[in-house]
Amino acid sequence: MNKVEQVTSYIENEIKSERFTNNQKIMSIREACDFFNVSKNTIVEAYDRLVALGYLKSKPGSGYFVNNHPKKHDSSKKPLIYFTSSGCCVIIIRTTKSIS
Repeated sequence: MNKVEQVTSYIENEIKSERFTNNQKIMSIREACDFFNVSKNTIVEAYDRLVALGYLKSKPGSGYFVNNHPKKHDSSKKPLIYFTSSGCCVIIIRTTKSIS
């Protein structure tokens, strides 16, 4: 698991376990860099993934906030599209059928 995945997984688990409450502001990018001992690009990419997955919402100028616990959302029908800090586009398509 790379650093982006580690940060993403940690925050996702904190939200799922409800240690972060709905609309709670999470660490700033700088604070997260210090906490996880990683670069700004790593945190930005992790936060971007969490926004795309519905765990966080971004409020420009204010920071990142927990977005209504995703278990309440049915996002299974929509593809998830996000851009990494390096400019790559990632598309995640969820399906209920296995791919063989």
